[in-house]
Amino acid sequence: VAASLLSGGRTAHFRFKIPIDVDGNFSCSISKQSSLASLIRDVKLIVWDEISIAKKEMIEALDLLLRDLMETTMLFGGKVVVFNGDFRQTLPVVRAGQRKDFARESLLCSEIWHRLEKL
Repeated sequence: VAASLLSGGRTAHFRFKIPIDVDGNFSCSISKQSSLASLIRDVKLIVWDEISIAKKEMIEALDLLLRDLMETTMLFGGKVVVFNGDFRQTLPVVRAGQRKDFARESLLCSEIWHRLEKL
């Protein structure tokens, strides 16, 4: 909903070519020579709202994509990425999962979590 309210706003799935079903091994399919890759290289700020419902693999895939496009080993390719969300609300959906499975799939259980600045 937030993406549709902002001029030029897009969902993470749309903008970064993240598959809807992220179960298993996947990657963001953006060619380094594409106009989308050029747009992403030029962007100064990425805002991802409702991060609490995103599976950690999605954020990790974004990190790998940005590192690849920016040709650096810095977290998120050195881009400023703002994550917004409330982990006391909805967590990622896990088919036939239990409470512990929802938490295990969230950003909170990613190695990236400990490297983020929390405000």
